[in-house]
Amino acid sequence: MRKVLVITYYFPPCTGAPSWRPYSWALNFSKHNLKPTVITRHWTGKESSWEDFLSDNKSAPSYSSNEHFDVYYLPSKRYKFNDLLVRYRWARFVFGNLYFYFGSEGSF
Repeated sequence: MRKVLVITYYFPPCTGAPSWRPYSWALNFSKHNLKPTVITRHWTGKESSWEDFLSDNKSAPSYSSNEHFDVYYLPSKRYKFNDLLVRYRWARFVFGNLYFYFGSEGSF
């Protein structure tokens, strides 16, 4: 059986809609003779707001396995830069425009 690595931020027990796509991949890969290994962050399953989805989770790394896939849950840390952008509107305007200018394909 060949192996596949799936790296995803959202994965069950996360309750958000984006978690179900990588979950379905993990289930369906095993039907095609592929053994997926999923790497994701720790989730409690009780996340209900945007702040919950972005909050720190400093739990120790853990591992779970079932007949379809293996999952490694890792700690996560919120980027402090994002907090600055939320707090200071002028910074969001400046950095957002710089990102748009330098990040777009046709800028150079």
